[in-house]
Amino acid sequence: MIQWQSVLIKAIREEGFRIPADVSVCGFDDTPVANYISPSLTSVHVSIPELGEMAIKTVFGSIAKTY
Repeated sequence: MIQWQSVLIKAIREEGFRIPADVSVCGFDDTPVANYISPSLTSVHVSIPELGEMAIKTVFGSIAKTY
């Protein structure tokens, strides 16, 4: 499976930009492919269950304030 990071880095290079000198690329999904891309990709871990819980609390909180 091709990761979006690989495609993005390829497209940036094809346009003549240098990574990281001209453009920085980072991920948010802590994908394992980040360790194998050159240059290595900065990636932030996001806990999907925690993110979902926060979203639900926010929606329910907004609903409760409405009524």
